[in-house]
Amino acid sequence: MVWPLRRRSKEAPASGSEADEVWSESGQEVKVLAREDGHRVVQCRAKVPLHPDDVYSLLIHPQNWKVFKSQAQPESRVVTCDRGYEQEVHIVQRGKWRFLMFSGSFPVKLKVLQSRKTKTVDFELMERSGFMKHFDGQWRVTHFDSAALEETATLNTRGQSASGGSNGLRQMRRAVSDFKHRIGIKEKDESVSLVTLRHELKLRVQPPPAIERLVNKIAGGVMRQTLAQMQDEAKRVNEGNPTLGKSRSA
Repeated sequence: MVWPLRRRSKEAPASGSEADEVWSESGQEVKVLAREDGHRVVQCRAKVPLHPDDVYSLLIHPQNWKVFKSQAQPESRVVTCDRGYEQEVHIVQRGKWRFLMFSGSFPVKLKVLQSRKTKTVDFELMERSGFMKHFDGQWRVTHFDSAALEETATLNTRGQSASGGSNGLRQMRRAVSDFKHRIGIKEKDESVSLVTLRHELKLRVQPPPAIERLVNKIAGGVMRQTLAQMQDEAKRVNEGNPTLGKSRSA
């Protein structure tokens, strides 16, 4: 499906990158940075009207594929280590994508490290085989306030400082300022979360330039849909009609 964009902008790419695309809409922002070697970094953040504990529980829920349509039902899900507040989980499933009239899926075997203490979910490929060569990242959930947004600017520029320098940092801070202005910042609200994702991926075979651009759009589109589905589920939870039952029980 084509996502209805309220604003789509292009920023000057950092040194060593091919393209930099940003989509901003409905309390969310998705940025796709494509490098010359085919490596992609997808950076996302979204305002979710739900307590951080509930958002974190949604991210780790064994049946969250019922909410996030880019995931198929896992073929297997095994908790290999459980320390109470954090777990290591091995998941075998298929990722799904759709762009215009095209759609497809790809198999992934992931190692997931989830920590309720830090409200982070880290994932990485367990086997460097198949469709993807790299498929790693981290979800992070915090209370939504100005300080949390400023922290995302720091986190997202750590890997860019060497190539983008102070210019990259200024661009990120300007983007944070714009994001604040669009969605409004108030004092810390315990019932609202800031959800961020840094996701790195690379296809096993680098496609030609025309297909590269299509991959950028697919990567951005999948994440926009995922964030929108998370925001929609938050509304259902607040209305007392959650898809997965009580969110904090996950």
